[in-house]
Amino acid sequence: MNYKNFKTAIFLFFLFCSGFIFSQQKIDSTKIYVLTQNDGSEFTGKILKSDEREITILLMDGRKIIIPQYVIKTITPANSNDFNAIGQFIGEENFRTRYFLTTNGLPLKKGQNYVQWTLLGPDLQFSITDRLGAGVMTSWIGMPIIGTVKYTGNISKNVNYAVGALVGSGTYIAPSFGGALPFGAITFGDGRSNLNFSAGYGAIWNNGNVNGRPLLSIAGMTKVGKRVTLVLDSFFLLASSSSTYSNNQNSTFGFILPGVRIHSKDTKAFQLGFASFYTGERFIPIPFPVVQWFRIL
Repeated sequence: MNYKNFKTAIFLFFLFCSGFIFSQQKIDSTKIYVLTQNDGSEFTGKILKSDEREITILLMDGRKIIIPQYVIKTITPANSNDFNAIGQFIGEENFRTRYFLTTNGLPLKKGQNYVQWTLLGPDLQFSITDRLGAGVMTSWIGMPIIGTVKYTGNISKNVNYAVGALVGSGTYIAPSFGGALPFGAITFGDGRSNLNFSAGYGAIWNNGNVNGRPLLSIAGMTKVGKRVTLVLDSFFLLASSSSTYSNNQNSTFGFILPGVRIHSKDTKAFQLGFASFYTGERFIPIPFPVVQWFRIL
């Protein structure tokens, strides 16, 4: 046997073995599975047939489709939390790591990179591992540019934490301007419904002068349907007792932002919210909405 025929034989042998191993995977036709494709889209239903080439799945709406194996990234059983009280499949929120501005302790699963478009500019987030994520956000004029990094871990099944930081620069417009925000977060719940508490310390420098203040956020979300998620975000700059701060730094101010996220597809969502600013004495409603768009990359 020459070298070329030997390579062909080895290839066919491994192909046969992989097909045999795959055929030994136990698929329960009575259970519901979530099939995630390489592009991030998902199909949910009962697997009627599975071989090394394709999968036949009966979707929740009664349709039967055939999916090639090479486009399938993962196959995971659905759990009871993925269904609402009347038995309808809801599943996890695909953009579960982000509210409006703040993040949480839930991990950005490897391969679930996304971009969040706003009227001010883009925010891109990437999963380096199942626990480590990084990203960059900026405005349409490239000022500022902010880099982000976040590491997540789990304390128990429904309690997760995150530690991370944001570091920004004024770039070419204001090279002497910059800022940093180290933070920590703890999240109770899962990718369908959760409540998050986060805190950090924001420092801003400009022409050699540095000022900083502690920050606090309470946020949460709950998925009420397969395409609809209710979202609440908040962000507060806490008062400082330091006499070196000016008067406007001796009071707490921030915002609270409730809204709704609507998915047109598994890989796309539109988010709408109405903010109220807290001045230290009262909340003042903002008359125009906050709009954002999410896309899986």
